[in-house]
Amino acid sequence: MITGVRNRPTDARDSLLAEDLIRVLTQRRRNLSLTRARVAQFMGHETPAAITAWETGHRYPRIDALIAWCRVLRWDLTDAIRAATDRRDAIARRGRP
Repeated sequence: MITGVRNRPTDARDSLLAEDLIRVLTQRRRNLSLTRARVAQFMGHETPAAITAWETGHRYPRIDALIAWCRVLRWDLTDAIRAATDRRDAIARRGRP
């Protein structure tokens, strides 16, 4: 079973990227009509608690959990990071925090 960690990125830019990455993964899950419980099941968790904690920002997943999460969502981690960066850049262009 892969669990998350409570540690948050210390650099503000890393923190924003991490938050954007979680957002794009959450949106991807919804677009695929997958529940948190189903993702958790595919990842070997007994309950969706870890997925819920990641998606609500209470924990950040470890890199191995991110890779597994992307695999469940049929997405390469590099593509997910690119989508998160694009999202962050688009928000910056609009002048939002």
